[in-house]
Amino acid sequence: MILKPRKDRNYSAEADPDPDPSSIGEAESDSEDGHILTQPGPVSPAEDENGNGFRGGAAPPLPTESGELEEAGRPRFSLKTFDSLSLEPFRWYLGSMFGWFASMNMQLLARGFLTFELTGSFASLGLVSLAHAIPGMVLSLPGGVLADRLNKKKVIQAGQVSNMAVSAFIAGLIFSGALTFEWLLFSAVLQGTVNAMIMPARQSLIAEIVSEDRLMNAVALNTAGMNVMRLLAPAGAGLMLAGIGAGWVYSVMSGLYLSGAVLMTRVKLLDPAETKGATQGKKRGRASGPRDLLEGLRYMRRDRVILALLSVNFVIVLLSMPFQTMLPGFVDDVLGGGAGRLGLLMSFVGIGSLAGSLVIASLAPRRRGLMLLVSAAVMGVFLIAFSISTWFWVTAAIMIGVGVGQSGRMSLTNVILMSYTEPAYRGRVMSINMMEFSLMSFGTFMIGVLANIVGIQMAIGSTAVLLLVCIAGALAFVPRLRDLD
Repeated sequence: MILKPRKDRNYSAEADPDPDPSSIGEAESDSEDGHILTQPGPVSPAEDENGNGFRGGAAPPLPTESGELEEAGRPRFSLKTFDSLSLEPFRWYLGSMFGWFASMNMQLLARGFLTFELTGSFASLGLVSLAHAIPGMVLSLPGGVLADRLNKKKVIQAGQVSNMAVSAFIAGLIFSGALTFEWLLFSAVLQGTVNAMIMPARQSLIAEIVSEDRLMNAVALNTAGMNVMRLLAPAGAGLMLAGIGAGWVYSVMSGLYLSGAVLMTRVKLLDPAETKGATQGKKRGRASGPRDLLEGLRYMRRDRVILALLSVNFVIVLLSMPFQTMLPGFVDDVLGGGAGRLGLLMSFVGIGSLAGSLVIASLAPRRRGLMLLVSAAVMGVFLIAFSISTWFWVTAAIMIGVGVGQSGRMSLTNVILMSYTEPAYRGRVMSINMMEFSLMSFGTFMIGVLANIVGIQMAIGSTAVLLLVCIAGALAFVPRLRDLD
């Protein structure tokens, strides 16, 4: 059974006691538990012969030769892969994201390299990740409140400038020869705090730049852009580490953070009526920060689709993503490589992620729940192969498959959450989803400790096997996610 929206229930009545009918989508699932499945969007005059409306002003579905309904003008696989790039605001947004995500990937490699060089310990790698994770776990939801109540662009810019200052400070310590492991821990805490406050705003802003019919394409292209940086930035950072040193890597990171803040000034938002009634920088009533937090948590608990998606995604992240932070030690201990090979290996992850993102950008929004679970299963299979391989070029090829699964999981999770979440709660829902980065760090800490006991290959392989078991359980026992359309 595929869960589809119906026009017989007011979706947003609980979010706003006096809603504007022109900005509310109405939907209800025909699931056995009667749960309301939401696809918020402007009510369209387009109706079928029974008077049922179609989301986002789209024309009625048309039958294919096989008799199966298709969205009008939207085949299962469309060549309009780069459709959202025709919008100038989205291009500026993407450019700003390039600077931010390039810096993140350079830092992931450089900080891990410096940590392992200073300590020689997998547990220390995990500890640095944990130091970055704790602020994310504590402050992500407050960051979502900021995204829902303040100007998202200004929140993002303030965060990027703060990250620039931290990176410049670490560069100064490196150049002066004063860098210690403790300073790396301190910088991880600071940047974890900043990222927790800005990431919900950055992710939820996409839905206020592009219209709903382009949302899946835009989110996938945003993920593709991230993966381009995952492809290029680690390779560049690895070459710089080997050639001119870590101080210059952190200096370049500072410049990239600043460029991202500047480019964000050029991003213009759509009219709220075109973005499912979303508001920008507008306070809702007299709600306080704590009350906003509680409202957001109640909303996520009440909406079973959102709750199921967040829960399954957290399990996937916890069991699959820590391999990235373990790569510096894995390359050194198992593959016998240095900084150059480390950067190259991360770039192969980027190649696979880029390919996977472009495929998602070309797909029609159908069977997205199933595609999400399949993407996670692909990642699990390739992580098992990664844990077994001891040859560098075989491992590099395996990393392409890991990247494909990873990008599918990220893109589909984000677009489903933004499509099914009421605009008034979007920042807070995305803030919970953004906790995946903190969960990754907690998982890294656990795997780091386990690796010191049983070895890094066994640690990664065993968690990948557990991931496949959990995916099989979700396919069998979480139909509201598996059947999500």
